[in-house]
Amino acid sequence: MSVLIIRPQQAANELAQQLALQGIQAIAFPLIEFSQSTSLSEGCLKQLSQADIIISVSKPASMFLNEWITTHHSSWPTSACYMAVGKSSAYCLQQFTKQQVLHPTVEDSEHLLSHPKLRSVDGRSIVILRGNSGRELLFQTLTSRGAHVSYIESYQRYPVIWDSESHFRHWQAQGVEKLVVTSAEQLKLLIKKANLDQLAWLQSRQLFVTSARISKLAQHYGFNQIIITHKADNQTLLQHIAR
Repeated sequence: MSVLIIRPQQAANELAQQLALQGIQAIAFPLIEFSQSTSLSEGCLKQLSQADIIISVSKPASMFLNEWITTHHSSWPTSACYMAVGKSSAYCLQQFTKQQVLHPTVEDSEHLLSHPKLRSVDGRSIVILRGNSGRELLFQTLTSRGAHVSYIESYQRYPVIWDSESHFRHWQAQGVEKLVVTSAEQLKLLIKKANLDQLAWLQSRQLFVTSARISKLAQHYGFNQIIITHKADNQTLLQHIAR
């Protein structure tokens, strides 16, 4: 039995190593790569300094911005309320800001929006840290609640170029029975490259996803063995996979 892990490189490698310690073979295969955004400017520092609430949607969003802040000999503000979509992204942001970072127990935008800090935000300035694209739910909902919302796009995402024929053949030869996908974007990229036979093979795997939203998309693509972990950290994923 082998596990195919489709998530960003560092996290995928770490999960593969943890599974190996449990005697479970794993293949780390990210379908998205990241690089620092070329749109970062001095204006970003002004946005941060004027923000009442700063929300990070992912670890890369915080990491690439922190890299830019450090390079420009600046620092994170200490007066803002910091929040993140998930536990891992919250811990990452906390390491950089040295401030408490709030996050929901169920790690998605919907549950973050139900946090008491985001229920009454009329007139408040909110900055969302993200990549060059993504869901608009946080922006739209917080704007509808009267907040002044803006983005800092600290990194760019781009799809990995790969040969599907050889990789699917390799995964099948390795006896992949379980599949981990932590974002809807990567699930779409995987399905897009699969022919009908490869899709049928994927659909017969046990699929681990981190949210109900990704599960719904997976059901649309024909998966029926879906487990929702509700958290994206490797420890939680490890516990579900190893059962």
